[in-house]
Amino acid sequence: MAFYRLAAWQKSLSIVFLGAALALPTILEAFGQEFYIGLATRMLIFALAASSLNLILGFGGMVSLGHAAFLGASAYVAAICQQVGINEALIAFPLAMGIAGLAGAMLANLTGLASPNLLQRTQSVTLLVMVIIGGVGYLYGGVLGAVVLLLLEETLAGVTDHWHIVLGLLLLDVVLFAPKGVAPCSIDSARLIMAEALLDVRQLPRRFAALDALKDVDFRIEAGEIHALIGPNGAGKTTFIHHVSGALQPDSSSVHFAARDVSKLSMHQRVAAGMARSYQITNVFRSLSALDNVALAVQGRSDAGSSFRFWRPVRRENRLFDEAQIYLEQVGLHGKSSATASTLSHGEQRALELTMVLATKPQLLLLDEPMAVTGPEESARMEDLIEHLTRHVTILLVEHGMNAVFRQADSISVLVNGQLICTGTPDKVKNDAGVRRAYLGDHL
Repeated sequence: MAFYRLAAWQKSLSIVFLGAALALPTILEAFGQEFYIGLATRMLIFALAASSLNLILGFGGMVSLGHAAFLGASAYVAAICQQVGINEALIAFPLAMGIAGLAGAMLANLTGLASPNLLQRTQSVTLLVMVIIGGVGYLYGGVLGAVVLLLLEETLAGVTDHWHIVLGLLLLDVVLFAPKGVAPCSIDSARLIMAEALLDVRQLPRRFAALDALKDVDFRIEAGEIHALIGPNGAGKTTFIHHVSGALQPDSSSVHFAARDVSKLSMHQRVAAGMARSYQITNVFRSLSALDNVALAVQGRSDAGSSFRFWRPVRRENRLFDEAQIYLEQVGLHGKSSATASTLSHGEQRALELTMVLATKPQLLLLDEPMAVTGPEESARMEDLIEHLTRHVTILLVEHGMNAVFRQADSISVLVNGQLICTGTPDKVKNDAGVRRAYLGDHL
């Protein structure tokens, strides 16, 4: 989220935080703490470098293992400028290639040397670890990651010679118990999404005769999140998904997807644009094999299509079926590829439908009660599958299983009688008095 879109308290907190960080070296120097001056300066430098990688990883969704090259190259530029007597401030800034370059120049000034180690892949991995620890895509993710990692390094190195092992175990704990990093666990930081929301629905109404199924609903989903839509039966959740997916066309309102107005697009056009959905009632071709079901979905994409070799058996379309097999493997159905869809269990048919949706390569996945009428084991498998999918696709999840919703969702919206009454983090929604009265009760 861009700085101008932050709340007033978040802007104030950012300014206070930056001011305190800039003043820290001066304060430490006043108290004669030379060692901590160097440590604090290193934290600021690597916070810059890690934050620059966070722009690529959090906003662009791409991992750069060559990012340390900017750090090392700028350190060399600064060192050369110092050797020949050129003011590095005039040269290093234009050549620094952004924030990572600035961090590299500052690091060379701090240490008095430029090491080839800065150009190694391990340095890029170190920056990547900082971002993961701090929180990928969070405003303070890179800063918090740099502070935590460098503090751990300095603390553990003074305790044991085998500090790398201890540090590795601690980092493993972060991945296991705080997979989204320190930032979302410590502050309600804003997501680092500087573009428009992936899905932005504005003033959506829907009236059936005398019934207002939806009442001017405003709804947003940020890229990379699981956003759950919950509410009692008849609240309008499926009607809302019908409008978003294009199954129903609203009389007014607008639906923007990936910075594009898709309000007038048909359902298949929205699928081609990167939006796909599943249904409450399983929708598969029951007389076809699981592999054929997925192959049809693959063939429907414009980048796959047909070879137009109509006179040879379709089974010889190796590229089509190889890709379909890969999708089946991703959801754990590779052993059922030749089975007729009607012979699969209900949970397996739900997974097959989801596989067909994935084969369209969506950016946004609309899941309408994917765990409906499934047993505990099948529900657990579906939860694991949804958790796996979040690495690749943004999800709008409609679900009545509250335990699953509060375990998996990054954000939750509550729809009651066609109106959104609350949107926020799981903790905020769980503790909202209005939500408890209208839907949740006291069982959570």
